[in-house]
Amino acid sequence: MKSIVRQFLAVFLFVCIPFSLSAAKNKDDSANKTSLNDSYKDLGVSIGVSLDSAEVKQIENAYIVQVNFADVTSRTELRADKILNVRPKRTVPFTASDGLTYNMPFQIDDAPIISALNKAKEMHVLLRLHPIIWHEHLPAWFFYEDFDLAKNFADKATMNARVEWYVNSFIDSVRKWEKTNARAIQVVGAWHVASEIYNDNGKLREKSYWGEIYKDESYVLRAYKVVSERAKPEEKIVYSDSNLHLAKKRDAAIKLAGQIKKNGSRIDEISMISHLTADWPGRKEYFAAVKAFGKAGLSVQIAQLDIAPVEGKNVADSYYDFMTQVLDNRSIISEVSFKCVTQSAERFYSDVMRSPILDTSFSPNDSYFSIIKAAEKYKK
Repeated sequence: MKSIVRQFLAVFLFVCIPFSLSAAKNKDDSANKTSLNDSYKDLGVSIGVSLDSAEVKQIENAYIVQVNFADVTSRTELRADKILNVRPKRTVPFTASDGLTYNMPFQIDDAPIISALNKAKEMHVLLRLHPIIWHEHLPAWFFYEDFDLAKNFADKATMNARVEWYVNSFIDSVRKWEKTNARAIQVVGAWHVASEIYNDNGKLREKSYWGEIYKDESYVLRAYKVVSERAKPEEKIVYSDSNLHLAKKRDAAIKLAGQIKKNGSRIDEISMISHLTADWPGRKEYFAAVKAFGKAGLSVQIAQLDIAPVEGKNVADSYYDFMTQVLDNRSIISEVSFKCVTQSAERFYSDVMRSPILDTSFSPNDSYFSIIKAAEKYKK
């Protein structure tokens, strides 16, 4: 009985209260009576959110996510240091694509993967698995001979095998869960295979364990090869990075996509991590990058979007202006995914820098309504 009451309240709070707020604020736009994703799906742009499963604890909040967003991109819960969270005491043989056998950890801790999948299924949204390979947040022992920090770095052949083992182990966990929990439905929407491997100047990050062992992108190509062989056709394969409006970094990502394809692998989309301000970067520069990715045959996900206010500019107006330009480029942009559901969910930046679109009680704010207004402009 209590569960039924909570679900009723969830529907009432989200469906009824925004309408009363709209009337109270003299918002005469009929778009206020629909959700974010419903406002944009007819225009060919999905609306998503960056969220970890532990952040959605209440039925009411899960309902709000389900209504407004088509998919969820995991934030930090799927980082490798949370899956490879204990230095292995036992190893098992693994035969790599080079035909040689290497010792690998006995198993991964797939609890974060299962939690993310379960929550996505519960909310009836697709899950974007992010990130698989990152420039940091892998345990140091992963890069050493015999996983022993007292020894030397492992050689490239061993690291190639470890990349194959880790990516395959990750995929194995997903496919095993699907057999039991999602035989007839799609839950995984995308694999964000690699993230942030370049500096802003377009050069590979050298100050990392990857940089100590590799001087090129070959480990990344290896990861894309594994995912391409095992991803389903309906699951996108993605590269994500920040500051991709910068020409050298943008060009590096386009070059990487070309290398991935030349290697016989698949890449479908670039995820542009977008922590913006009301006046930075220049929107002409930003959307020039979008167009460049489109010209290279790649769709674009605008990811982790938040727009910080600046003096003299209303942040809701900034969201409106940005989203109208998104729709001007909707033949390329497949999705806009927002950074946080609410202000209270943000842990990494000061409040003044970030402007979520729902307040702490999960009520829509002015930015929410301005985003819907931008979509309504294209329906008239």
